[in-house]
Amino acid sequence: MKRLGKITISGQTPAQKNGKSVGTTKAGRTFVASSKTVKSWQKAALAELNLLDLKFRTETRLQIDYMFYVKDNVQRDTDNMISSVNDILQVAGADKAPDKKGKLKPVKGTGVIVGDHWQVLKLGDSDVEIDKENPRVELTISEL
Repeated sequence: MKRLGKITISGQTPAQKNGKSVGTTKAGRTFVASSKTVKSWQKAALAELNLLDLKFRTETRLQIDYMFYVKDNVQRDTDNMISSVNDILQVAGADKAPDKKGKLKPVKGTGVIVGDHWQVLKLGDSDVEIDKENPRVELTISEL
């Protein structure tokens, strides 16, 4: 296994799946939206990752090891925190293309990692510790 890099994303990683709310538009359509906490973390994480300008493109699968440092002893779902990180890694640094309404959206497969399905990503080790002063996630990315 060849180590390709280490990434740190600052801030308390939210459990994105648990941070959803359901709303209704004026036209009566139902929608699901992420919480303000999740959106705020995503915005900050994207800014931090985009500064790094990293993209991992290999012919083999990647493995990511996750070390979460949380701000307190509140129960958190590690699996959901991993999903939040993987989702942001797929969007960060991605090429942008206009959607049907002309709004620029990330192009699938062009982010820091190309995807999080089993063919391209193996979930490595994960652990959680408390760091009240500096919550973050440290990622170690390796080529299998």
